[in-house]
Amino acid sequence: PALLAALASLVARADGLVTYNGSGFDVPLLETRFVLARRRWPDLWHLDLLAPARRVWGARFADCRLTTLEAGVLGLERTNDVPGAMIPALYFDFLRRRHPGALPRVFSHNLIDVLSLVALTAWLARALGAPEECALAPEEYAGLGRLWERVDLERSLGCYRRSLADGLAGSEGDRVRLRLAWWEKRRARWDAARTLWEAAARAPAFDPRPWEELAKLHEHRRRDFVAARRVVLEAIERAERAGTAARVRRALGHRLARLERRLAAAR
Repeated sequence: PALLAALASLVARADGLVTYNGSGFDVPLLETRFVLARRRWPDLWHLDLLAPARRVWGARFADCRLTTLEAGVLGLERTNDVPGAMIPALYFDFLRRRHPGALPRVFSHNLIDVLSLVALTAWLARALGAPEECALAPEEYAGLGRLWERVDLERSLGCYRRSLADGLAGSEGDRVRLRLAWWEKRRARWDAARTLWEAAARAPAFDPRPWEELAKLHEHRRRDFVAARRVVLEAIERAERAGTAARVRRALGHRLARLERRLAAAR
């Protein structure tokens, strides 16, 4: 009760919360504890940094643990740190023995957590506001594009284009090309979309989507059934070499059969 009272006094003075996976764990737990104590959890805005972190750095690092971002983004390497998974056991040990033991290291761990959240929030704010001042990696530009997409489409597309211009490669580069092409298609900018689909189709790993889009472009927009058939034949060859799922090969086969019927009718 005393700890909840102290926490209630603290959050009553706050306008909001910044957490790391707080939406999935900390905040629901605190809300439940407050209800059990017949207290009302305040209506605070809540920024959970885990979701934007995954969008910005998910393709750059092996995982998005806070310690991973501390090392890779903030340049911070923890030394003699207590693993977070051990902290509950250390706290219960303190309650049993009434000896501080490793608690000072726990406090240090929590302090670094808080300072890291401050630093990551500042990093994201600056990168979203002035990315050209931040020496961003191509993967980070792509991640910012994902963040902006639901809020400011022009900024999002600008970040996507910058990521490709800066050399974004591999599967992430192809994903960005397909996303950009989708928006170019929505805007009926067919030449721009075609360039992006053709680049994505050249990827070492076969992906049927750019091939299907190119075939549809030639068949339905340009009425060039010969070019559409050529695209589908190459896609079928690539799909067979890659051992692509049978349903994908069947769909390509159906498209080829339709094109051949249209070509026969045109003759």
